[in-house]
Amino acid sequence: MTDLNTALNDIYGSVIRRFHVDLLNKKVEFDLECTDYGNTTIHNLTFTGCTSCMWVEKMKGNSTFDFQACDYYELTSVLVRTTTATSTDPWLQQYPLEYNIAVEIWDSALLLHAQEVCMDGLHYPISESDKVTG
Repeated sequence: MTDLNTALNDIYGSVIRRFHVDLLNKKVEFDLECTDYGNTTIHNLTFTGCTSCMWVEKMKGNSTFDFQACDYYELTSVLVRTTTATSTDPWLQQYPLEYNIAVEIWDSALLLHAQEVCMDGLHYPISESDKVTG
């Protein structure tokens, strides 16, 4: 069976045809179209058990990027890694700002804390070493 990182590499550069966030059911879903050497494939990428998410629209120092001006949206990369955000706001500090998935869309990022990744019907639990505690 293909490991998660290899499966995710196959969809880098895909056009995002649909993007749906379902907070109540703890799910984030992408319908993707990938064209490689003239061959087009359709993929479904779903993150389940999502307990937190954060959207960051611009890379630091990039003041010219306009996300809404894009003709289409590209799934640039998906990284399985532990990421922690910090805040000096006392109210926000009561919530864990820890994520284990980084979805890069152009110069923007969607950070998630998910329990499982499902791609084209294949399920990949996030390994214990990548899971966020807290």
